[in-house]
Parts: sequence; structure tokens; C-alpha cells
Amino acid sequence: MIAVYALIVYICSVAVANRFIFRSFTGEKFQGRFSEATEGMRGRMIQANREMESRLGSQIGGEEPEELIEFGEIWRKRLQVIKTLDAERRKMNGHIRFVYYILVFGLIHAALELIYPLPVFEAQGVKVYPNTIGWGFALFAGVLLILYQVSYRKLDMALREVEAEFGEAPD
Repeated sequence: MIAVYALIVYICSVAVANRFIFRSFTGEKFQGRFSEATEGMRGRMIQANREMESRLGSQIGGEEPEELIEFGEIWRKRLQVIKTLDAERRKMNGHIRFVYYILVFGLIHAALELIYPLPVFEAQGVKVYPNTIGWGFALFAGVLLILYQVSYRKLDMALREVEAEFGEAPD
């Protein structure tokens, strides 16, 4: 019976941790950092574009010089990094509900154990109780939460790299 109550406490703890971890993905602080990095990158791109125009001013009229094409390709790749980071952040937003569904299934099985303390089935001498299935759901949610935290850390490190390179907008 202690295992059932421990499962309920564990599920509640994972639900609270899920809320705090995903707030780090969707919170205003992270989104603000993301917006500042994007604006900083755009400011640097405009400044670099002006420098390129002043340096290649007379050559731009006809066929595009190789240096200008490379310039455009470099900035396209840099902007793609920001777009990729934003897509990852948006994808993680959809995972919040999934973890809660898994936790609800675990909680249902814990409640079922309190109501029906007999084994659900027996396979080759092993009795499987609803609590066992609930722990399976709960542990799976815990592992997902750890994986999401690792993904957030990678996303945060990538954003820090962008901020370090383009964090301050030019005057």
C-alpha cells in the first residue's frame, strides 16, 4: 500500500517539475532572450550589408560579384540557425500535454490499485498489479522529463552562442 502512495507523490512531483521545466521553454525570459538575439543578428546583418555596399558600391550595378554572393549565403545560414532554434522551441511546446497524459494514466492506475488491490493479470507466475503499470507510466514520464531538460540545455547553449556573437545591436 505504501507503493501506491509513493506513486501518487512521485506523479505529483513529476507534474510540478514538468511545469517548471517547460516554463523555461515557454517563459517570457527565454522568449525575450530569443527576441533580443534575433534583433541583434538583424542589426549586425544590416550593418554588414551597409559596409558591403560601401566597399562594393560601383561593382553592384551589373553582375553580382562572388564576394556579394558569399556574403548573402553566410547570412542566410546564420538566419537559418535562429529559425531552427525557434522551431525546436515551438516543437517542445507541444510535448507539455503529452507528459501530463502519461502522468494521468499513472495516477489512474494508482487509484485503481486502491480500489482493486488484486492482480490485473498473471503471466508465467508473475503477478502484475495496477500499481506496477502506474509506476511504468510514471517512470516513463520521468525519463521524458529528463530528456526534455537535456534538449532545453542544448537549445539554451545554442542560444547563448548566438547571443555571444550577435547579442548587442549596433548603434
